[in-house]
Formats: sequence, C-alpha cells, structure tokens
Amino acid sequence: MKHSSLRVRMVTVFGILITGVAVFMVWFFPARMGEQAQASAELRARTVTQVMASAIAPAVEFDDAENATKVLAWLGSSPDAEFAVVIASNGTRFSTWGAEKIPAHLPAHANEMIGRQLITSAAVVGRGGDSGTLYVGQSVDQLVRTRDNARRTVVTASLVVLGIGLLACVVLATALVRPLERLTTIAHDIARGAKPPRIVGVAGGPEVVEMTRALGTMLERVNDTNRQLVDASRHAGMAEVATGVLHNVGNILTSVNVGIEMVNDHVGGIPAERVRRAGELLTSARSNGAVDPDKLDAGIRYLAAIADHMHDDREALKKELVTLRGHVDHINRVIAMQNTYARTGGLNEQIELETLIGEAIDLGCPDPQRHAIEIERRIEPGPMVSIDRHRVLQILVNLLANARDSVTAPGVAKPPRISVTSTRETGWLEIRVDDTGSGIAPESLTRIFNAGFTTKPKGHGYGLHSSALAAEQLGGDLRCSSDGPGRGACFTLRVPTDPARAHAG
Repeated sequence: MKHSSLRVRMVTVFGILITGVAVFMVWFFPARMGEQAQASAELRARTVTQVMASAIAPAVEFDDAENATKVLAWLGSSPDAEFAVVIASNGTRFSTWGAEKIPAHLPAHANEMIGRQLITSAAVVGRGGDSGTLYVGQSVDQLVRTRDNARRTVVTASLVVLGIGLLACVVLATALVRPLERLTTIAHDIARGAKPPRIVGVAGGPEVVEMTRALGTMLERVNDTNRQLVDASRHAGMAEVATGVLHNVGNILTSVNVGIEMVNDHVGGIPAERVRRAGELLTSARSNGAVDPDKLDAGIRYLAAIADHMHDDREALKKELVTLRGHVDHINRVIAMQNTYARTGGLNEQIELETLIGEAIDLGCPDPQRHAIEIERRIEPGPMVSIDRHRVLQILVNLLANARDSVTAPGVAKPPRISVTSTRETGWLEIRVDDTGSGIAPESLTRIFNAGFTTKPKGHGYGLHSSALAAEQLGGDLRCSSDGPGRGACFTLRVPTDPARAHAG
C-alpha cells in the first residue's frame, strides 16, 4: 500500500473506518433491539398472566371449572395467546383453553421460551392460600417479525451510510489530492527541465491556497535565477570554448616551435660564406692570368659539393615548411571549430589510421629523439575509416602531449616509452595510448576528466576535460586506467565509425 497514491490510501483508510462502523451497526443494534423487544414481550406476557391468575382465583377456589374456562377464554382477544391451563395444587389440570397447543411438559421456571412459544406462569392465590398455578403460552412470531424488521432496517441504513460515506471519501480525497497532483505534475515538469510556470488557479482549502501562493513566489524566483544561470552558462560556455581553442592551439604551437627551430638550424647551416669565398678565389685566379686546370677542377668540384649541400638543405626546408603549413592549417581548423562548437558533430572523412596517428604523434610529441622517447605504433591493418578527423586528432594530440609530459617528468625511473595501439570492431574504432610515466593515483582517477582538475604543476586542467567532451560529441567515450603513481597510465578513446552511431552524444 505504500506504493499507492494518496487518494487511494485516503479512500482505503476512511472506507475501512466507515465499513467498520456499518458492521458494528449491523451486529450491535439489531441484537440490542431484539433484546429490548423480547424483554418488552416477556413483561407484557407476565402482566397478562398475573392479571388472569387474579381473575381466575375465585373460580378455582370454589372449584368452578366451567367458570374458570370462560375466564381463560378471555385470552382469545389477544393475538399472541395460544393456550392457558390451570394446574391445581394436587397436580391435575383444573381447566384449559387451547388445549391442543399445550406442550407435554410445562416449564418449571416462571418464564421460559420453548420453540416458538413464550410460556409464563403465575400462582393462583385465593383467600385460603395457593390454589394452583396458571400457565399461559404466547406466540413469539410477532417478536421474531419485530427483530427481523429491525435488522433489515439497520442493515439498509448501514448500507446507505456506507455508500454515502464512501462517496464522501472519494469526493473529499479528490478535493484534497487534486491540487497536490497538479503541483506534483508541475514539479515533475520542472525536474525534466521544463521552464518553471506561473502557478495560478489551484483550488483548495486555505492551506492549499497559501502553499500554492508560496510555491508560485518560489517559482518566480527560480525563473529569475534560471535566467541568470542561462546568462552565466552562456558566458561560461564561451570561456570554455576559448580555453579549449587556446589549449589545442598551444599544443600545435609547440610543434610549430620545434619546426621553426629545425628550419632555423637548416638556415644556419647553409654554406653561404663558402660560396662567397669560392667566388672570391675564382675571381682572384682569373685576375692573375692563366688558371691552373687542376685548381679549376678542384674549384668546380667544391662548388658542386656546395650546390648539392644547398639542394639538400632546400629540400629539407621545403619539407619543414610543408609541415609548418599543415600545423598552421590545423590551427585554422581548431579556431574554425569554435563557430560550430554547439553542433552535434563535425564532418566525417575517410582517412588512413596510420596517417592520422602519425600526424597526431608529430603534433603531440614532436622531436621525440631530443628526450630519448621511444614511440611504438601498433596499428591494426584495415580499410580507411570514416571519422571526424580533426576532433579525433585533437583528442589524440592531447593524450600524446600528456604522455610526453608524463614520461619526461622528473623522478620517472623507467625508460620513456609511449605506445599507440588501434583496434577495430564492427562499427567502432578504439585507439589506446599507453605510457611508462608518472601514473595516476586511485583517488584522482575519478576526477581526471573534471574541468579544472590537473596533476601538473603548471597545468590548467582543461585538456582531458575537453577531450572527454569531444569524445561524447562524437558518440563515443574516453576512459583512463592506471596501476598507481610511478606505474604509467593508459587512455582509451572509443569512437563510432558507423554514421548511424556517430555524434550520438
């Protein structure tokens, strides 16, 4: 019953009470009325018997049986009288009326019910003392009818009271519960995210009206607070997007800086001074007259070597410029994503996993040789996959940058190693990034993706948060596991490659 509605419980409780009252009425009142009717009938019968005993006393005293019989015949005027008999003091019947209804054995007590007869007795007292005993038998049919009528009346009245009571219970429960149900419906709508409405016109007692008024005031304040929260969340969302853009751009700029350093090294190694010196030597040799063929050949070979070296440097510079151009293009795409951040998903592309993971390694962990980082790739072969390239790339760059910082952190004893593994399932792609870095404490695993949480001394706690959000927007998820501090960590990105599942988050 605890799961039943308030209306059902109220009707049930009051219905039980009213039914109990009705049952009590049916059981108690007919019995009480029957007892009263029987007592009244017995009193009337004793009175009649005593009166008849007094009337018949002279006839019994003078041994006038005929006259006694005539006196007993007066009972014929009573509708309930059935017989009368006078038993003389010697035990013989002195006179009778209605002899055929006289039972074989008369009761010893003054008043006794035998079958459907109430038999009363009274002493016949003359001037000489007791002359005998008068027995009068009266029918109890009228008493039975009176009790039956009383019982029917009480049962009918009880049923009417029960019906009216149950109807009143239903009406009362409905009147009390209906305002509460309406308020509950409003509360459920608010809980599901609906805008809190203005509550007006809820009928009920003064208490309900007062509660409705107070709730209406509260909801007005909730509306005001909700508007303020919407504005605050809008500004917070703008700040969150800006932070994400800055974080991702920062990761890419790290690779850009590495590329610029490499370009600077190549430019610094161009033998421009040697070319100028070779030109000066050739000019000096020409001005001195005849040129020694051997020296000329040596000069030509020297220039050819310089030209080859400059050609290699030019190709290396072109390659680095292409890489830098790709990084800058990715920065442009990251910034452009700000304009479509609220969309369910981006544009899926057919890509080679090996190419995507290689690009992510170049962006997230550029120049690993500088820190002696070993990067292992375990890419499951297969056809091209359809995914949102830039969002997946953004997530992998964050994971690889964190892995790079973890394996190069001070105090990490293991050889720095990062492993990138890809596996395929039907409609799903899973990419796992393992590292041998500083690991994650168990109490931090539950908060690792929270906004603002970081274990880095100079971290801001947004990279993994934005990566987890991006994974959800792609219809997948991002998970983390670690055996504890100093034992490395594993991040697993799982995204759908089935267009029906993509961007389901």
